[in-house]
Amino acid sequence: MSEKQEFPYIFRLAAIFVTLVLLVTTLYYLEVVIVPILFSIIFAVMLFPFAMRLEKWGFRKGLAAFTMVLITTLILGFLVYLIFGQLSVFFGQLPQLSDRLNSIVNTIRDFAAHQLHLKKSVVADHIEQQLNNMQVFSTQVLAATVRALPTFLINVFLVPLYVFFLLYYRHFFLEFFYKIFHASERATIDEALESTGNIIKGYVF
Repeated sequence: MSEKQEFPYIFRLAAIFVTLVLLVTTLYYLEVVIVPILFSIIFAVMLFPFAMRLEKWGFRKGLAAFTMVLITTLILGFLVYLIFGQLSVFFGQLPQLSDRLNSIVNTIRDFAAHQLHLKKSVVADHIEQQLNNMQVFSTQVLAATVRALPTFLINVFLVPLYVFFLLYYRHFFLEFFYKIFHASERATIDEALESTGNIIKGYVF
């Protein structure tokens, strides 16, 4: 019998390259779908022990999953509320911060003029240029935030829904892993999934 003919190295390299390009392209265009699913998986792994505890206390599986998702959503919503509250306070103090910044700029300019023997006009131009760069950067960040806001709001509604279904249908996904890796023992798969969950929880905490 003749040995199985192998593809030349250049063909295998080209196939790997094409596969990577297709994979990256798919991930790029499906970012809106993939990113919420990844966050949902992380949250589901974190909430799974708590949902199991509620089930041991007599909660039904669906009610336990819904309760944990609701509690987590309320906690995260409260944290977001605090953050936006602090941001509103910060923006309310912008006029005072601007006056203080101008005072600091004048102090630096006078110090450079007297101690470093530099012309006030040169120092002022340099400081003004740096402030303009900061303003442009802040404007770009604000514009990017506004553009990303619709996606963020969509994820706010999608992630809790995904987490609920991941917790509720966890046995289905577990059987899915069993069928994919049917050649391995279930104990090995369970150990690998448990180790993955511990890594995710440890990283997030």
